[in-house]
Amino acid sequence: MTQLSPAHASRVDRRGILSLWIVVVLVLWSSAHSLNRWVVLMDGRTPAARFAWWTAAELIAWLLPTAVLLGRCGGASARWLGLTSHQGIGVALAWAAAWIAVQELACRLQLPLFARPRPDLSWYSLVSNLIVAPLFEEAMFRGAMLRTLREAGYARGISVLVCAIAFGLLHVPGWIFRRGLDPSVAGSFAAACGFGMVAGFLAWRTPSLWSPIFLHWTNNFWSTGAMAWCVEQIIG
Repeated sequence: MTQLSPAHASRVDRRGILSLWIVVVLVLWSSAHSLNRWVVLMDGRTPAARFAWWTAAELIAWLLPTAVLLGRCGGASARWLGLTSHQGIGVALAWAAAWIAVQELACRLQLPLFARPRPDLSWYSLVSNLIVAPLFEEAMFRGAMLRTLREAGYARGISVLVCAIAFGLLHVPGWIFRRGLDPSVAGSFAAACGFGMVAGFLAWRTPSLWSPIFLHWTNNFWSTGAMAWCVEQIIG
């Protein structure tokens, strides 16, 4: 009987753990949307109630399984995740400017998958999109998942691609519950994977997790319409 080498065994074990992790996250997140749709009816509640519900759901469905994942893979510290270093923020600033420029140009050219966002400047939207999402999602995908794959010896391209697909899948339950099985879900998934690829390559290049967090924040600052509003206030 052929025995796996310790390194190969570690890669197989981590691959199984990561696969189980993303399945658990998707099941829990889909369950949260199901409860919202058919039981708690949170969409009709106050912004404070919605924020409390969805933040609690994200803590349970996203961060709790991620903490278990890190524990199963040998534990991780804030330093391991890249939260104690700011090295690479300058690179992230350049990448963020380029990413916004690409989106703005694509909107002007009316390319598929790109559309100018409608402003949503409610406190609920801004806190969720500018604080919760960048921190939670980057800790999960460009933090725990990407670094686990990298430590297991997987190549940069496959690691970044797998994390980008998982990142896109995380958003699918919400889109389906809001839009149904609409073809636009496929386009949104492709766009999310595209952003995930950019954030993943940035995270691979820089030691600090704050780099992809900053890129994610900049993207959401643009996508909520907050950037356009700020520009109008400055030049208007």
